[in-house]
This record gives sequence, C-alpha cells and structure tokens, in this order.
Amino acid sequence: MKILFRFLYVMITVSMFILFTFSGYSDSPDPPPVPGTHGQGGSVAAPIDGGSGLLLLLGMGYAAKKIYRIRKTRK
Repeated sequence: MKILFRFLYVMITVSMFILFTFSGYSDSPDPPPVPGTHGQGGSVAAPIDGGSGLLLLLGMGYAAKKIYRIRKTRK
C-alpha cells in the first residue's frame, strides 16, 4: 500500500509539472502597429545608460567597504 501511495504521489507531481509548463509556452498576440511615422526618420535606438553608471558606482563602493573591513580585521 505504501508503494502505491508513493507511485501515485510521484505521478501526480510529474503530471502537475507537465501541465504547468505547457501553459508557459503560450504566446501573447502581437502589439498593434504604431500610428504615424514613428521611427522612420532617424535614430530609434534607446539610450544604454539607464542607471548602469549608478549601479557600477554602488558596486565600487561596496567593494571598497569590504576591502576596508578585511584590512581592519587583519590588524
């Protein structure tokens, strides 16, 4: 009886994983077209620096703090 319950538990778990992963493969419909002549005459690229400079600065500050603490504990 214990083997039967274990088998049923495994089968239900596997079937739930399969059912939930199939719902993730559905595609959303295409967005509607942009009205007018959007992006027709010039650069349409978005700026890259959307906060990466700030993230880099914060990372450098965190690294400096870690190095300071390591050197302070060695003394």
